[in-house]
Amino acid sequence: MTSAEKETIEKRKYPRLKFDSEKMPVLKLGDKEYEIENISQGGIRLLKGREVLFEDIVDGEVVFPDGESVKIEGTIAWEHEDVVGLSFRDILSEDMLDEKERVAFLQTKISIPKLASFEAPDPPSGYTKKDLMALGFSSDSIDEWLEKGYIEPSVQRAEGPEDENFFSRFDLYAVKLFKYLVDCSISEEKASLMIKILVLAEKKPGRYLYENAYLAFPNKVDFDTIPEGMRNNMKTWLVDKNKLTEGERKNAKESLKNFIPAVLRENNKILSISSSVFNNCTDILVVNFKKIRLQVDRTLK
Repeated sequence: MTSAEKETIEKRKYPRLKFDSEKMPVLKLGDKEYEIENISQGGIRLLKGREVLFEDIVDGEVVFPDGESVKIEGTIAWEHEDVVGLSFRDILSEDMLDEKERVAFLQTKISIPKLASFEAPDPPSGYTKKDLMALGFSSDSIDEWLEKGYIEPSVQRAEGPEDENFFSRFDLYAVKLFKYLVDCSISEEKASLMIKILVLAEKKPGRYLYENAYLAFPNKVDFDTIPEGMRNNMKTWLVDKNKLTEGERKNAKESLKNFIPAVLRENNKILSISSSVFNNCTDILVVNFKKIRLQVDRTLK
C-alpha cells in the first residue's frame, strides 16, 4: 500500500484539522521540534528535514499554538522526502480537536499575531459581583446579563442561590468592553457574540490581547435581520459544534465570519489592519482596548 493510499484511508476515518502556516502546532521529541501540517484523531502529518531519521516507535508531545499540549505515542505509517505520516497508538479526543478547529479558524480570521514568549499574568482567586458594581454596573444589569448569557464568569459559575459567581480580571475587561460596545449602539446579543469570539480565539484569555491596544469590530451584516435559529446556531458553534447537524455547522461558521473582530497592529504609531476585514463593511468601530483595561485596573487598586 502506498503512502497516498494509507493517508486516504485515514482521511476517510478521521477528519483532518489543518493549520495556518503561521500557527502550526509542533511535535516535540526530546530537544527537537517538528511542525505539524495537519492532525486527526488517528495521527499527524509533519514536516522534517530530509536528513532526519525517525525511530519506528515515536514517543513525544504535541504542543498546540495556544500553549496546550498532549502526550502521544505512535508509529511511522509512511515517509516521503521531508514529510512523515505518524499513526497514534491511542486516538485523540474528538472534543479536544473540535475545540482546536474552532480556535484555529477564529485566530486566522482575527489575525492575532504570534507572541509565543508572552504570558498573561495569572488572575486572582476571583472577583465578585461587588467588584463589577464598583466598575459602575448596576446589580440588576449584572443579573440580567448573567441570566441571558451575555457575560460569563470563568473562575466559578454559581450553581444555586447560595453560590456566588467568581470572575477573572480578564472577565472584567470583557464586561467593560461589552458595555462600551452596547453604548456604541451595538445590540447586547451582537456585542456578546463578538466578545465570545475573541475570548475563544484567545483560549488563554489575555495572552495576546494584553499586548494589543486596538480592536476593530466590522459592521458587515445587520444582526437583527438574521433569523433567531441561525443566531442560536452561531452561539452553539462557539461552544460545541457537535450539537449541530453538518449543514447547520457549515452555515453557522459561514455566518460567524461577518462578526469576527480583528486585532490592529501598531507599528511606529501607525495602525494597520488586514484588507479582508474591510470587505463588505459599511463601517468599522475601532476600540482602544488598552484604555478599557486601564480603567478597570485603576478601579480595582
